Amino acid sequence: QYNGEGEDYSAKIYAGFILGGNRFIKETLNLIGDQINRRNISYKDDLEEQWSMDDILGLIAERHKVDIQDLCDGKRKRLWARGLAVYALQRYTGYGNQEIGARFRMSESGVSKMVKSVEERIKKDRGIRGEVSWLNSKLKG
Repeated sequence: QYNGEGEDYSAKIYAGFILGGNRFIKETLNLIGDQINRRNISYKDDLEEQWSMDDILGLIAERHKVDIQDLCDGKRKRLWARGLAVYALQRYTGYGNQEIGARFRMSESGVSKMVKSVEERIKKDRGIRGEVSWLNSKLKG
């Protein structure tokens, strides 16, 4: 354990693992991202951000024929595309709730609640599952 004095032993760590889901692992690795670049890590390409926030917002805005600003500003609270965008940013990028919330003018807990709401809708609605499947094909394909 590093106590702030003397040598930082974490610099000598050469192996380890993180238990959790993809989102948790991405967020954790984002916190230690600079170490990813200087060491060989399994699945490094999968963990590095491939999509920017603007890429995903543009994709969803185009699909739903809305302006990116309308997608983010929250004036139209019931805009389904807004929920899909928040869900996609959390699921497919390394952005944390704080960064996503700042873009959508919502709190970190608001981001979590919105993602959970979208996940519930995915379970119940075939059309929503189709939208997520389309999004997955665009971002992972």
